[in-house]
Amino acid sequence: MKPLLLALVLLALALVTALFLALSRPSTSPTTAGTELESASASELARLSGEIAALNARIDALERERRLDPGTPRMVAAPAALPERAAAGLALGDPRWYLEQYVASCADGGEGSEYFRLAVDAYVVDLTAPICELVASSARPEPLRAALARMLGRPRFRGDGEVQRALLAVLRDKAGEILHVRALEALDAIGDRGALPALEGLLFGLESKKARDAGLALVLKLAGDDTNGTLLRLFVRAPDDEWRQLLIRLLDGSDLDAALQLFVRASSMGQPVRLAGALKIGQFPAQEFRDFVADWVRIETDEDVLRALRNAQKQQTTIPNWHALKATGPPDADPRRDNPNAWATAQADMGIQWLELTYGSPARAYGVRVYEVCSAGAVAEVRARNATGDWVSLWKGTASSNLAGPLWIEFPLTSFDVRTLRLVLDTDRTPNWNEIDAVELVGPAGGQWATHASASSTYGAAMPERLEGNGRPLLRGR
Repeated sequence: MKPLLLALVLLALALVTALFLALSRPSTSPTTAGTELESASASELARLSGEIAALNARIDALERERRLDPGTPRMVAAPAALPERAAAGLALGDPRWYLEQYVASCADGGEGSEYFRLAVDAYVVDLTAPICELVASSARPEPLRAALARMLGRPRFRGDGEVQRALLAVLRDKAGEILHVRALEALDAIGDRGALPALEGLLFGLESKKARDAGLALVLKLAGDDTNGTLLRLFVRAPDDEWRQLLIRLLDGSDLDAALQLFVRASSMGQPVRLAGALKIGQFPAQEFRDFVADWVRIETDEDVLRALRNAQKQQTTIPNWHALKATGPPDADPRRDNPNAWATAQADMGIQWLELTYGSPARAYGVRVYEVCSAGAVAEVRARNATGDWVSLWKGTASSNLAGPLWIEFPLTSFDVRTLRLVLDTDRTPNWNEIDAVELVGPAGGQWATHASASSTYGAAMPERLEGNGRPLLRGR
């Protein structure tokens, strides 16, 4: 018998014992003993049999859930004497009765009864509404709320609006670190983008560093493709320079427009923020960033910031091998081998990755030609940003291709002009490095090559080029 099931089994045995006692209790009226005993026994048997059947069902469900979630806490034995039934008349075995007993056991602010906590955990789906109410209530003891919040972090609650609202309510309280962290952990397991605006507004109010770190990690996780847009919104409302410097360091290549806006704002702030921006902007070699740095240098007065900006200008004019920008312009790499003139991910086989491309002349499109290098077949989806900035999937599937020529992917003519395109790659589909040399956007107006590019990861950025003694670049270890 698994320890996880012990408490429920013991409770079932207690019910069987109660049934035995009921059947063996003597009658006070000998003349009617047979009839009354038979009637009482049948009624008691029906009630207890029902409760035992329900417990058996819960045991089966709990065992299935344990197999899916090996981290489920260990069960403990039932108390030696079960409490009296609730004043409201809830029956022993009713899920609400277990919740009521657990709440009562936490009345002094302690951890409460482990037995009743685990019983409530077993019935958490049946008790979702009252648990959410307790979690959101600042009048309840924090250990109770923290324990209940953890229960709401089950995958089955993913995307549940009621549960997310209760957990967000916890973050609005001036509560302790443990309670905030438990709520964030649960949101990390079940939250969706619908919770993102509220989280962005609550992040800076979290008092402990551990909670702030967990909150920021969750915000970026929920942001998905909109990392830089999210960082820009946070930057605008950040309460101090320490936060602003951190947000600058987290910028990536996902949304160049948002990144540039953030750098523009940083350039007009205090020296620590300007310096953080100057140290980071060298990782953005696109032309608009180069132009901005040139303008910034002309007005900057701090020597440390000026030094960082000049170094950034050197970075921007030297595109590392295998960088995302190697995928701009027409093809210039030998497709039959690993080639530094093509974009490559930070590692060879690292799951889902993406390459984002910008085109100088927005136009309607009905296809793309993808020039693959070294290993073909990883392209899994083609997306484009529409007029409102949302991503639209133009094509999704498995592309059978080889390196003899470009991969042609055709899709229905877009109803909007395409300026930004994203190739999604499943780099685990084929072994070795799935590199991209160029992507031609094709439509009624003809074809055009990308002018800018960014990526989820880049070998050229993740591992700077090393030089041999003669100055030639070393090949990557493969």
